[in-house]
Amino acid sequence: LRVDDKHRIWAGVQPDPKQEFFEWWILGPSGKLLAKLQHPKDQQVIDIKEGHLYNKETDEDTGAEFVVKYRVEFREAE
Repeated sequence: LRVDDKHRIWAGVQPDPKQEFFEWWILGPSGKLLAKLQHPKDQQVIDIKEGHLYNKETDEDTGAEFVVKYRVEFREAE
């Protein structure tokens, strides 16, 4: 579980142990489901703030760890 700076709750759900991803359910402060996001199991979410998700990843060749910043946008479904 993670809580971002907008007080949204991010719950990592593993739909099937055989799958290679977690499904993050993003819930509003009231508990309403706002969105779902698939994310690889082998990449650790470090933080979520100011519209960005910070992820710890590992270079397969060197084993070096690094942080990657992803922009996250929420908008109404069409």
